Amino acid sequence: MTGATSNEVEFRPLRNMAIKLPLSRHHRTGNRCWFLDRDTFEPIQSEAYVFDIEQMDAEALLEIIDRIPPKAQLPLEIRQSINASDTDVAQFDVNDLFSSLTEPGTRHKRMVRMAVFIRHYGVDERACRETLTSWYRAQSDCFINSSEKVILGEIRRIVRWVHSSDFHTAGTNNGQVYFSLQDMQRVMSHTRRSDRQIHFMLLILIKTWHALSYDQIAAVTGIGRLTVADAIKRLAETDNIVIKKGKVIRHPDGNVTSKSNRYATGDNAKTIDKHTRWVSDHLFTFVNSKAAYMRFRETYYRAVHEMFGGCDLKRMLLPREYKEYLEVIRDIGEEGETVLAQ
Repeated sequence: MTGATSNEVEFRPLRNMAIKLPLSRHHRTGNRCWFLDRDTFEPIQSEAYVFDIEQMDAEALLEIIDRIPPKAQLPLEIRQSINASDTDVAQFDVNDLFSSLTEPGTRHKRMVRMAVFIRHYGVDERACRETLTSWYRAQSDCFINSSEKVILGEIRRIVRWVHSSDFHTAGTNNGQVYFSLQDMQRVMSHTRRSDRQIHFMLLILIKTWHALSYDQIAAVTGIGRLTVADAIKRLAETDNIVIKKGKVIRHPDGNVTSKSNRYATGDNAKTIDKHTRWVSDHLFTFVNSKAAYMRFRETYYRAVHEMFGGCDLKRMLLPREYKEYLEVIRDIGEEGETVLAQ
């Protein structure tokens, strides 16, 4: 409406963010949210300005509404591949995922999410590539910053990645790993805080083919070593994970050492109760595995927030978890306004 780009002003609301009210104060900094001059974008630091605001012309508003791109319909071949009784889809407006772009700088992320969604429901590689290509060519040029050659190359790489045999264990070049709704439901199905967080950590190791010792997992998560060992034992006993013992190494000097264990998804993790209380309108999220090693607690609660932020987390999380969750969300920044406003 202002003619500005996302590089010049911050567009709201973003995912999992509340709408900032004019003249409100930031809950941490105390800074006032002023109106901006429509030409200069400079703050109008006067509360009296509200008395000078004129009512918008109805015809002008209707003209703006008419320019809003209509919701795209899910491609027929993909609709046919989705089981209408799937509770995940019932919670998820799939047409929004395939709708037109509304701001620049969001195309690549949208194409990745579209491809992940298509792969999630078993659509073949050809249909996935054709769907992404058709969607890209239907977008307005003002939201596209790359050449067609570059974008078609991105589509080929994205489609190859999501249809690779180890897609669910693959990490992207920048450390992002795919977590499905089922992954997060399994993590949150445990009754112990330690079991949830250790299961989350082990899934990162499984998806990135990394191995850490009990001591290293304890250091990363901030959970005591004995508690880590007990949690891993429980996860293995309930078939949530499979422990692959590290190779034993016998040294010439007589010392014996072993490499860190590796882990795999257990049989119990292949199914999930369709009536679980952990429902979400998101089918997947991406977790930064590199950040998890440095800021595990923030990474864990960010994933919980992105997947289940619309749920009654005060009731669903354990009391200690909920306290930690609020602290982390506040530290992350303005995303916490969404939580605190609920």
